[in-house]
Amino acid sequence: MKVEIWLNVKAINHSDAKRIAVSVITLDVIPDEVAAIGADREVFFAQLDDERKMKLPSEGKSIREFISSEYMKQFRMLLNTHLEIINFNEIDEINADIIEKYLTGFVK
Repeated sequence: MKVEIWLNVKAINHSDAKRIAVSVITLDVIPDEVAAIGADREVFFAQLDDERKMKLPSEGKSIREFISSEYMKQFRMLLNTHLEIINFNEIDEINADIIEKYLTGFVK
């Protein structure tokens, strides 16, 4: 399982910049093998009716496969979100917690 973790850190207000909000978003990424299957089947063009699919030129197959592959590679499924309000000096501690809680929980 591939997992992406997005972090966003922001000062809570301008008068108290020593407090920050840390937002953690954990996303599941489609495996490369699944993206390859989707590319081969041209999934980006799956909504076309059968008649229009039959009219697609064979010369464009590699382009349709590339577009389908890139489309699939960009898909992310939300697994978890988390928000922490911490003191700025706790940032190293929260980073260690993120690694422990999220990565070890999703990467086997």
